[in-house]
Formats: sequence, structure tokens, C-alpha cells
Amino acid sequence: MWSPARWNTVRRLLAALTILGGLSGASGPDRFGVNMNAGNQAGAQRNVYLAHKLADTGVRWAYVPIIWAWAEPSESGSTYWGPRAGRFHDYRWEDLDATVHTLAARGVTIVFQLRSQPGWAGGSGCDVIAGTPHPCGKIRNTHKEKFRDNFYDFAYHLASRYPFVKYWSIGNEPNLDLYFSPEPPLLYQSPAAEYMHLLMIPAREAITSVIPDAVVFGPELFTCYDRGANCTQRDRNWGYRTNWIRDWARILLLNWPEYFPIFTIPNYSSDDEGVRRAVHALWNLMVSLGRPRPIWTTEFNFGDGTCPGHSEARQRKIANLVCKTYKHMAWERAFYFDLSGNGCFSLLMPDDKPKPFLYSAFQAIVAGAYECR
Repeated sequence: MWSPARWNTVRRLLAALTILGGLSGASGPDRFGVNMNAGNQAGAQRNVYLAHKLADTGVRWAYVPIIWAWAEPSESGSTYWGPRAGRFHDYRWEDLDATVHTLAARGVTIVFQLRSQPGWAGGSGCDVIAGTPHPCGKIRNTHKEKFRDNFYDFAYHLASRYPFVKYWSIGNEPNLDLYFSPEPPLLYQSPAAEYMHLLMIPAREAITSVIPDAVVFGPELFTCYDRGANCTQRDRNWGYRTNWIRDWARILLLNWPEYFPIFTIPNYSSDDEGVRRAVHALWNLMVSLGRPRPIWTTEFNFGDGTCPGHSEARQRKIANLVCKTYKHMAWERAFYFDLSGNGCFSLLMPDDKPKPFLYSAFQAIVAGAYECR
């Protein structure tokens, strides 16, 4: 007679095998994607071009970050009534329209990422955009309900405008203070609980009220490159410390598992081993909790990318690491970061022309015609 503890272990292993077995259903281009970081800000004409260049790589998935601060830079508005905030909003959709309709016409599956609040929403006084200082990530207690209500409206109107988009990811590296830094006292003494209260719960409620079968997930945790689970982040605004596995992933999977049908992480390690180390740390946690589910690496790249200089040697190095990552990945889906907008990591040069070796090598990798070293 087996003990209850042994039966629980067997059940966890069977659940893990079920998830792993499901991964084999996605193969080749269907497992690969590209992050289009200019989704709602590069200009409509340029976004049409960029969307075509993404589709030309052969991938079937596009990860499209939508910067709330760019979509709604001002609190004043007169066009879109917000059902939760009880006021009108003005949103800038033109650039995103060009991105979405071009990708859809090319048969690419779109994943929206809702992220990066305007300064007026959190009370920080400055917008959250990549590279902004950490005080911009502050969400003050005086603004938390305002933040929550306006984020609901933002998600609601996005879903209303793009009801054919099925996949929605919420937040961006919320365990980093420059993106998400709620002021204490924290709900349940946990920034992960604040993420749920301020971002995930209102966004999912809004999106599924319009698209009932939408797949909403997250949380896009920063994963401490090359170190797996062994790192702690200190919030420089308020002083609290968190570990991405113990204080974020564990709490979210234990208390709100239904909100994460897919669990997402970015990673920028020095090599492909670092990416796998982070994924394995997360997977081991899932199995130990009896909460296995698909994992997506929604951003990945390596070291300094092709910088400095974008030499062919550096492009070959990155191509080989991408090839090895895709060849050996045991998780469901991985999105290369990015198409454009960051010369070091992108498939395109700063002038939007394809990098002379890397872009064609990436096409060959997706097609299964590139030999890893």
C-alpha cells in the first residue's frame, strides 16, 4: 500500500508528463515567435513594413507589446467612455491598427502584451518606457484604485477594437521597480498580490467580458540572467526585496493558478544554457506545487547581442545560440527579442534593413535548415 505522500508524488509526475507530452503538438515554426517591440509607436507606414519583415522570417507568432503610456498619454479625453473609470478616454490606435491588420493578413497569430503605465495613472509623474528611471514605476497608494479602473478601461477598449486577438499577456517584468513599484503597505504584504489586484484581475475581467474565450496570462517575470532561481531584487523606491521564484512565481501559482494557463518569462542570459536554467527552475517549482502548465519565454536574447559593431562574427554567434535554444527547448514557445528598435538585439539594423547574416540565418533556423555548431 502506497502512502498518501507517494501517491501525491506520482500524481505530480503524471501531470508533468501530460504537459510535456502536450508540447510535442507544437513543432517547427509554430513553436517560434518574434517580439515586435514597436507595435503601437513606430508610425503606421513603418509598422506595415515591420509586420511584413516579421512574417517573412517564417514564424507563426508575433508578440506585440502595447505601451499604455503611448496609447493614452493624457488623462483627459472625449471619445471612448470608460465603463470602470466613469470618464471618457482618448486612445491612439493608428500605429497599432497598421501592425495588427498586416500581421493578421499574413496569417501570423498575434499575442498582445499590455504594459508600461503613464505617469498620471500611478502618480509617479513620469511614464514607464524601457530605459526610464526607477521612480517612474511608482504606483502610489493615492492612485491605486485610479490605476486599476483606468487599466480595466484600457484593456476593455483594446479587446473591443481587436476582438479577433485571442492571446493576451499582462504586465512586463513586474518584479523590477522601473516597471511596477507599488507603494507599501502592500496587499497581503506581497508585490505579487498587488500585481494581481492592479493589473491581472482587472485586465482579465475586461478582456473576457468582450472576448469570452480569450486566453489571458502572464506575469512576464524578470528571471535573473544566468542564475536560474538564485537571485533577489531590491525595490529601490520602497526598499522591499523579492526572489522571482519564491516571492512571485510560487505565490502566483499557489493562490491564483487559474489566471496563468500559460506562464511567461523573459531571459537574456549569456548563452542558451542560461535560458534553460531559468525555465528548469520554474518547471521544478511547478511540479513541486502540482501546478504544471505551459511556459513561454516571451523575450530571449544573449549578452550584448550583435553589439558592438554588428560584425558578421557576432551575428553568427547569436544565430548559433538561437539555433541551440530552439533545438533543445523543452518548453512550449519562445519569442526572439526583437525585430527592430534595439540595434543590439534586433533582427534588423537601426535603419530597418535586415542584418546581413542574422536575418537570413533566423529564417533558416525557423525553416529547420540551419546547422547549429
